[in-house]
Amino acid sequence: MPYSTANGIKIYYEVSGEGLPFVLIHANPFDHNLWMYQIAHFSTYCIFIGFDIGGSGRSDKPITLFSHKEMADDILVVCRDEIVKEAILCGVSVC
Repeated sequence: MPYSTANGIKIYYEVSGEGLPFVLIHANPFDHNLWMYQIAHFSTYCIFIGFDIGGSGRSDKPITLFSHKEMADDILVVCRDEIVKEAILCGVSVC
């Protein structure tokens, strides 16, 4: 169960499947498990990268407010660590 570090906090993520990378961004107040059925169904076609944005699930909980830019940094650091240069990106509201 890997972690990446963004903005000084540990970001939890999971990778499964084969094929084109597909990055999944969950809604508040959920975590990466929001996508479990989609991952189970489509993992023969795509490499799914599901992660918990900072403050959610198994990721660290910052004690200060954080911005949407910092949430975007969470995504980018995980993609960098997994050597993802191009991916399908899917998300739902985080507001």
